[in-house]
Amino acid sequence: AQALDLLQRAWRLEPEAGQLAYKLAMAQRRLGNLEAAREWLARQPANSLAPSIDDPALLEVARTSRSPRFLEAAANWALARGDNEEAANVLTEAVLLAPKDTALGLRLVGLLGSSGKTEEALVHTRRILAIDDQSAMAWYLLAWLLRNAETVEHRAEAANAAQHALALTDGADATPEPEKVHALAAALAMRDGDAPVAAAHYQRLADDHPDSALYRYWLALALLADGECSGRRPLMEALRLRPNWGEAHLVLARADALCGNAEDAERRAHGLMAAKDDAETRITLAFAAYAGGDMAEAKRLANAELPHEDAQALLDVLEQRTDATALRVFAKGSRQWLPSEVRGDQPSPSTSSQSE
Repeated sequence: AQALDLLQRAWRLEPEAGQLAYKLAMAQRRLGNLEAAREWLARQPANSLAPSIDDPALLEVARTSRSPRFLEAAANWALARGDNEEAANVLTEAVLLAPKDTALGLRLVGLLGSSGKTEEALVHTRRILAIDDQSAMAWYLLAWLLRNAETVEHRAEAANAAQHALALTDGADATPEPEKVHALAAALAMRDGDAPVAAAHYQRLADDHPDSALYRYWLALALLADGECSGRRPLMEALRLRPNWGEAHLVLARADALCGNAEDAERRAHGLMAAKDDAETRITLAFAAYAGGDMAEAKRLANAELPHEDAQALLDVLEQRTDATALRVFAKGSRQWLPSEVRGDQPSPSTSSQSE
């Protein structure tokens, strides 16, 4: 009865908080008022938000608590009002109280990672793995946090962590999802120039997700990076699924040029030029001229696009500074070889949904 009275007061203050309507329904049901319970459920707004909390004293109460669960609830309140920094601070205190609670630690890692506090997140991830080296999620987060590492040691650690996560991830209900682990492992392999390993991962992903043009595109790039003209087939499959994907058309035109299909390369390059006349398409036209044996035109087109790295790579072959067999659809070191996971523009993945 006392809870019902307090909830009714809260509802008058914030009628848009969906959690209040639900809790009012539960309180009425506990009191045996089934009709009132049904009425409250019907009034529940289309959200599950907690009421906003403006009183800073509440978080001070949380800090004086010695219960990690109370602190976790306080972190949830902070997240509900968009205060990620406060949530991370409170979760850090909760982890100090319950250092062996790996689920709590993983929540903190996800929050720190998404806030850009990579070094702090790495410390907690390694601590969790020291407690439980069979945690697939911890290994996955370690690989994710190190995905943009600069040092050789950290790059190797990221690849090793991804392999551990793969070995521990099994089944459709696994956490993290096998798809995400394979995609990250493939991206790390592309970053490290290990095209055969990347191709094996993307082949698995393409087989498991037959409607995904993206995985076929990256399978093609992994094969083409290794000089395999068989990469043209998954590109054509990707374009069957997404016929207007300009980037895939561009790569296929260049692949045709490098694989002896000069007529197809020229036709596709001119089609790209009609749709969008920019440096990338003009360089693709240079690739087509090179494939057709018009070296003077290829050189003219490529020179006009300097200092573009792809134009320079083609000129290096035309002027016999590099062997023609080394030419690829993109220049060595181009960011075009990097999947989104390792381009440095994705936030850290969440480890779990926010609890009530």
